Amino acid sequence: KATVSVLNWGAWGKPLRVAGGRRGTMFTVLVASDILGEKVNLEVGFPSGRPTLHDLKDEVEKAFGAEVVARAGDAEGRRMGYRVSRFQLFDEGAQRWAPVAAPTQLVDFAQIYAFQPPNAHHKEVRAPIPPPVKARTHPAHAPASPPAVVAASAALRGASQPSLRREAFSTHYEPAAAAPEDVCFEDKVASVYEDIADGKPRVGPAEWQHAFGVLGIHFSSETVADLYGKAAKGAEVAEVTLADLRQFYEHHPALLDSMYQRFRFYRDDLRRQLEVVAAEEELRRLEDVLKEKDATRGDLRQDIANVVRRLDDGKVAIQHCVEQHQRLEGALRDAARASEHAQKKLGAQDTDLLLQRERERLAHAALSEAGMEEAAFAQRVQAAAGDVSRAESALRQQLDELNDAQTAQQRAEHEVANARGQLADADNDARGADQLRADAAAHAQQVGQGLQAANIAIAGLEAQERQANLAHQEAVSNIQKGQLVKGEEERSLQCQREAERHLQNDRLAAEKASGHQEKELEKLQEDSKAFLERLKGCIEQERPLIHEEVKLREQRNNLEVKETALRHNQRAFYYATYAGPAGGSPGRSVAASVPPAVSQSRSPFR
Repeated sequence: KATVSVLNWGAWGKPLRVAGGRRGTMFTVLVASDILGEKVNLEVGFPSGRPTLHDLKDEVEKAFGAEVVARAGDAEGRRMGYRVSRFQLFDEGAQRWAPVAAPTQLVDFAQIYAFQPPNAHHKEVRAPIPPPVKARTHPAHAPASPPAVVAASAALRGASQPSLRREAFSTHYEPAAAAPEDVCFEDKVASVYEDIADGKPRVGPAEWQHAFGVLGIHFSSETVADLYGKAAKGAEVAEVTLADLRQFYEHHPALLDSMYQRFRFYRDDLRRQLEVVAAEEELRRLEDVLKEKDATRGDLRQDIANVVRRLDDGKVAIQHCVEQHQRLEGALRDAARASEHAQKKLGAQDTDLLLQRERERLAHAALSEAGMEEAAFAQRVQAAAGDVSRAESALRQQLDELNDAQTAQQRAEHEVANARGQLADADNDARGADQLRADAAAHAQQVGQGLQAANIAIAGLEAQERQANLAHQEAVSNIQKGQLVKGEEERSLQCQREAERHLQNDRLAAEKASGHQEKELEKLQEDSKAFLERLKGCIEQERPLIHEEVKLREQRNNLEVKETALRHNQRAFYYATYAGPAGGSPGRSVAASVPPAVSQSRSPFR
């Protein structure tokens, strides 16, 4: 558990409590009011238990003041402000609204209505009360206090709590509102009794003595014990109830006013001390946050340097990919040029093939004419001529298929050779035809070989082109991947720079908040010193008044004792003078002879 080592409270001593009621439990009230022309119902919590009426008034004014600022704006909301004049509590049993006169009327989750004093910014409206919402200053919505502040609160109350409760923390100090002039006697008695009893049902001698010590009322122990005896009606060990304390303060109103104001000053001073401790803790926390931000900024700079280095490596890799892509594009252009050259060569070969076919057609025409001239020969010459015609027809049909044409040509040559052996007369004419056919076959064979070589070259070029296309696609893919990596690296670098800028802004904000906290802390210390000076002045002024009141009370008691003795002597003298058997007159009434002053039932001094 966190502890607080030193807290300088001067003459205050150990405080009784931070707020009235139970300790260690959350006490919640529902407070409704009119702000800016509409009904608002807020849930206000008190971590230390049931509050006093002044604590309730302070918390309600803070909660609704924050609500006005949130709705009307900072400057306008602070100018308008929010103040409470009185409270009314809804009685569930009687089903009606009743004025709040004492803290004992408050129960957990009670519905209260706060009335404001008449002002230019406020107007009551007739509308149903809406469901409650969490107050903006409620601990569930406010920043959590440092553990040391909560522990300080527990240490100042003098109570051991099973767990540390997170409470609302504000670095802006607002002096407590002055007590209203129209606080009734009953409210003062109830507030002082609750402060002295500190949650107990009755007040004992120890609580009475401790309250005088805490408030700095420097009476002697005998005087304090005598005052307690008067409050307890003479019983030294009896406990004082609220009714007993009310009767006691009827005879000691100056002491009631003094204790009421001192308890109020005491709570304000306790609140200031807690806010000073909380401000110091918040300042230390901001310094730690600033150090963490600096460390995080150094790490981010290292990460940015690593990202920049990786980005440079990526750029080098992309440059290598671009160079490889350029080399592949050069190879692809060379392959395209070779393919174009092969296409041109193939076109030239096709032209030569067409010319050769035309010469073959002319040769076939000449051979047909020779066959017509040989028709006049014998039957065998006609049969040979028919075979030659069939061979020539087969050759024309197999020109596109070079291998079949060569086979047909060989068969025709064989048949022509047989015909030459049989037809001696037609040898000269047939020899010319054979020479033409031989030239055509040789040329056709050469054309076929050239076409086959061209096809092989084209196939090789196509294979090279496919490989170049694959290499080109791979290079393009690598370039795209490199560009994606480059984009990711650039986005990462941008994010790092953005994070560094946010860290710089956070650091500036933390430094600004730290300076503001230091100024607020100095202001709180100055206010605390001024408050202690005023308090000392009030104590010096009240001490002689209280002593004077005690002396006057003692003089009054002495006068009452003397009055009682005089009454007794006067009554004895009367009976001895007028009612005796020797000196009395039988015809005179006893009551009529009593003087007017003696016939009164009680003394005017009572």
